[in-house]
Amino acid sequence: MDNRLALVLAEDDTDDRRLFEDAMFHSRAYVKDVKFAIDGLELLHRLRGEGKFEQDHRKCQPDLVVIDLGMPGMDGFALLEEMKQDEYLRSIPVIVLSGTERTSDVRRCYDLGASGFMVKPDTHSELQSMFLQLTKYWSELMKSPRKKIFTSSADPVSFRVSK
Repeated sequence: MDNRLALVLAEDDTDDRRLFEDAMFHSRAYVKDVKFAIDGLELLHRLRGEGKFEQDHRKCQPDLVVIDLGMPGMDGFALLEEMKQDEYLRSIPVIVLSGTERTSDVRRCYDLGASGFMVKPDTHSELQSMFLQLTKYWSELMKSPRKKIFTSSADPVSFRVSK
């Protein structure tokens, strides 16, 4: 069985997205697919197969979502809250990335249902190492529902946990 991950990463900063793309390339042993969203609202549309993602919704069934906490518009807190209130998205593990490690932010993210909280590293090599460790951990040790979110724009599908 292919344990490599399908990821969706929400990051508003273009330069950071490029760094994440490169870091994911170095994690390719553990990652089979990465999709990006420029903000929280786009991520929700991608996951729900709405708007410009309507034709693509069957392809976006992530094992893990990684979000930037400090996005403009719908920030990471609001995105996390929205995902965890949605019966079709709540089972997707969400890792929060932040430029700071304020205790109140960490606590709030976990209270909202985050599966993890990570501080963005200072260097590109540290970012590569962080993503390699993150993807290795989630692909080798953690089990994901690996569910299909929708078969059509309005039809939810049940799922089974992989053993």
